[in-house]
Amino acid sequence: NTQGKQASVNSQSNENVATKGNPQPGTTTANGNDDSKTDSTGTNNTKAQAPGNDSSKSPTNQDPKSASQNNPPNQGNSKQSGSTNFPINFGEFRDAVKVMGPQPSENVYKGFISGAEKEGILDKTELAMFLAQIMWESNGLKYKEEIGCSNGSCKTRYGGQPGDALSYHGRGYMQLSWKYNYEAASQALFQNDCLVRDPDLVKNDESISWQTSFWYWKERVHTKPGVSEGKFGVTTMAINGGECTGMFPVENARERFSNYKKIFAILKLPGAPIESGCY
Repeated sequence: NTQGKQASVNSQSNENVATKGNPQPGTTTANGNDDSKTDSTGTNNTKAQAPGNDSSKSPTNQDPKSASQNNPPNQGNSKQSGSTNFPINFGEFRDAVKVMGPQPSENVYKGFISGAEKEGILDKTELAMFLAQIMWESNGLKYKEEIGCSNGSCKTRYGGQPGDALSYHGRGYMQLSWKYNYEAASQALFQNDCLVRDPDLVKNDESISWQTSFWYWKERVHTKPGVSEGKFGVTTMAINGGECTGMFPVENARERFSNYKKIFAILKLPGAPIESGCY
C-alpha cells in the first residue's frame, strides 16, 4: 500500500497502475489486500477465508453468460447513481479526492455512489475513512493496477504457479489481490467467475473498480471492531497491518491518517478524527 508510482497513467480509467512493496502511498504492499496482514499481536490477519457475508445476499446485476467472451459484466440492474440523499455530495467528493489527486469527473463520483449503495456503506464517517484509504491505495484515484505487473511478471507473486496464463496482482482502487479475493468478489457481485477469467475487468471497468473496492471494504474492513466507532487506525490494520506492526514503515500509516484528517475537515464531520487502532 505504497506510492513510488512509475506507471503509464491513464488517470481515472483503464490502464492505471500502482506498485506493491515500495513503502509509500498509492500502492499495495505484500501485506495489503492479501493474506499476509498481521495484527498488533504479530499474528496473521488472513483474508483467505470466504467473505464474511453470504455472497447470495449481494446484488445480482450480472447475467452469468455475459462475461463468457471476457466482456464487462452487465450492469443493467445496478442501482442508479446520484441519489439526492447520499451523505457526500459531488463538491465534497471532489475536494476530498483533490487531497491527493486531480479533480475527479462526475462519472467517477457516480461510480463511488453506486458502489457505496450496493454494499450499504452509507455512514458519512465511514465513507470518509474509505476515501482516505483508497486515496492512498490508488494515489489519488490515479492508479488502478500494480506497477511492474502489467507485463505478467507477478503471476507467481499472489499464489499463482509458473506457466499460469493470468495474474491476480493488485487492481482497482483498493488494489484487489490474490486469486481467492478475485473468486470471492466475482461470486458475490456477479454470481459467476468472470473476474477470475478476466481479472483485468477490475482495472478496465470503472464501475467494477468501485464495486470490488466497496466489496473488499464491506467484507474485510467494515466488520472489524472499532470501525463503527470511527477508529481510523483499525481500517489501516485491516488493509495493511504491516504498517501498524513494524513490517513496513509506520510513517505510511501516519500519512494515511493525515489524509483522513484533511478529508474529515472537508466533509465537516462532527467531533474529531480518531487515530487509534493501528500503532
